[in-house]
Amino acid sequence: MMDWDYRVAKFSTATDTVYTISECFYDDDGNIAAITGEPFFPAAVSLQDLAVDLKKMVEALGKPVIDAGDVTVASATEGIVQ
Repeated sequence: MMDWDYRVAKFSTATDTVYTISECFYDDDGNIAAITGEPFFPAAVSLQDLAVDLKKMVEALGKPVIDAGDVTVASATEGIVQ
């Protein structure tokens, strides 16, 4: 089973840089295996679950930013895209 958490990811083009909250997946050695390309927004089936999810997203702000150009980017609908 692959571990994951939320991380801030930086996506850059020649003219723009955008920071998002992305899911980050780790291999068995704890190395980053992939991040999701689509930004995540808070959504849950209960207020308690929403609060837990938001807390995890805020915690991501205290971790090093991941440059999306340096890792595999996966799409929930299309699989690996980069």
